[in-house]
Amino acid sequence: MSKNGTIRLQVEMEKEGYAELQRLMKETGTRTMKELTNNAFTLLKWAIKKRKEGASIVAMNEKRKIYVELGMPILEVVIPNTETE
Repeated sequence: MSKNGTIRLQVEMEKEGYAELQRLMKETGTRTMKELTNNAFTLLKWAIKKRKEGASIVAMNEKRKIYVELGMPILEVVIPNTETE
């Protein structure tokens, strides 16, 4: 850990995964891996919070009346808090 409390994170992945990260960065105008990672963490924290509240995470097309629930193993293990329902 550095003096300012930050750490350097090293990740191993296949070349295809790295290419996908680069594509996502280009598509979203993200300039750094740090920025991409921070946004991914923000989205995951929000999804976990909503699952704890008992909500489903969905993509919705109101015009076509199509709703698709996000299925991710990491979210499947989150147990809703029955006290907040």
